[in-house]
Amino acid sequence: MNDHTSTASTVKDARIENTSLLGDDQESTKCQIVAWLKDYLADLTGLGSTEIDVDCTFDRYGIDSYQGAVIMCELSEWLGREIDAADIFEHPSIADLASFLSAIAEIRLVLQAREPW
Repeated sequence: MNDHTSTASTVKDARIENTSLLGDDQESTKCQIVAWLKDYLADLTGLGSTEIDVDCTFDRYGIDSYQGAVIMCELSEWLGREIDAADIFEHPSIADLASFLSAIAEIRLVLQAREPW
């Protein structure tokens, strides 16, 4: 194997490694957002957080447009980043919303910088 092939292989390996790390960061961010949303909905509905199904739509828990906007406002504060209130309607379940938000690099960085929870 010549030097060029070896270097190309090393660069390819580094890209794969960085991609897998990004995936871990995104998954960790998603888990944190899911936990926050489950706790929030549990407090709002009186259910236990273990009773909240992440795949059920927010309206199934009685969340109307006003409550959705309030949730997004409080989630924005927690994340330290403004989030469009319409995102809760475009991503209508905890799992969908957490997946969408965890794909945003700025949100991942904010949550990674915090103390472990």
